[in-house]
Amino acid sequence: MVEATASAAQGVNGCPLRDNPVDRIARLSAKVAALIEATYGSSGESFRELNETMQDNYMWTVADLAGELHRTIYSHRWTAAPMRKTVSAEKLK
Repeated sequence: MVEATASAAQGVNGCPLRDNPVDRIARLSAKVAALIEATYGSSGESFRELNETMQDNYMWTVADLAGELHRTIYSHRWTAAPMRKTVSAEKLK
């Protein structure tokens, strides 16, 4: 049980999870994509067999995650650090 808790705190390739906008956007978009992919094609057969309430709850979850993704993108859109100016090699001489 302790090992599961420790591994849950790690991201891709054992790197620790960070709560910065880029990582959060990556996690949220991966979740939304995975949930949507389970609703169509041959993988969506199980979804379509769910009762109406279960389908509504599932799609509510997708919409909630998509909204969170949208808010994350736009809350950090204008607060990002400005790009640094680069100095040409000639000026360094």
